[in-house]
Amino acid sequence: GGTITMLLYSALFTWISTSPFLMIDVLGFSTTGAAMVLGLGSLGYMGGSLISARFAGRITPERLVSIGAPLMMAGAIGGYFALSRANPGPVVTLIMILPFYLGLGFTHANALQIVMRPFPHMAGQASAWLGLLQQVGGVVVSVLAVKAGAGFTAVGVMIGSCAALWAASFV
Repeated sequence: GGTITMLLYSALFTWISTSPFLMIDVLGFSTTGAAMVLGLGSLGYMGGSLISARFAGRITPERLVSIGAPLMMAGAIGGYFALSRANPGPVVTLIMILPFYLGLGFTHANALQIVMRPFPHMAGQASAWLGLLQQVGGVVVSVLAVKAGAGFTAVGVMIGSCAALWAASFV
């Protein structure tokens, strides 16, 4: 669970910190168009969280993570394909990246629940350490993605993080 949350934040931070530059500077999106992709994408995250919440109690958190992880991967690959086209536009980009956000909604809370399960007697401290792990992991990976050239390289790092997350969901 801890590895999954770290990889989840690695993919998310890489996307959030690099995609606006790619969309605006390289592909010529308006700032409003790029904001639409990111802002409406967060509605996808909320939707994934709500759908996942409806399944909670009937489906194990591990199974919900195993549903969310390939969705995140599909969305990351979809985002890469959308952004690698000439003039994909915000709507196409949003549609292609949306599975990433839906999968994020399925994966995030359930991975946290998996991690916290062994520590009911010290949930506050365990949660603080988990927050540190996921934030540091996300920041380090996104900084490395920027140092590697940002742009499409960063989307590749995002895909790599999602692939590792998906693999970790089988363990």
